Amino acid sequence: MVGKEAIPFFVHYSASKFAVIGLTQGLARELAPFDVRVNAVCPGVVRTPLWEPLLDQLSATKGITRDQAWLQFVDGIPLGRPQEPEDIGETVAFLASDRARNMTGQGINVTGGMQVH
Repeated sequence: MVGKEAIPFFVHYSASKFAVIGLTQGLARELAPFDVRVNAVCPGVVRTPLWEPLLDQLSATKGITRDQAWLQFVDGIPLGRPQEPEDIGETVAFLASDRARNMTGQGINVTGGMQVH
């Protein structure tokens, strides 16, 4: 999500994600004459090891468990659930299929509604 909307204190992380979107768009235009499609998948809240230090910090600061801290993030997702690796995989499978033959240069959000542009 931070490749489309930066957040404070994660400027370095946001910049790297913005770069991926730019790379995707540039390569999509360069490779289109060869019928090569280039798209990016932009995951939302997937519980990966990146979350663990943040959950530790939040649970210590707020005096709650790590699971309660995780649920606070999940509560901010409009569909009310975090994204699973399978959600990302299904999107990748779609983009690799002929059903997405006219899609290139896109950053596809899989965020449960947290990111809508």
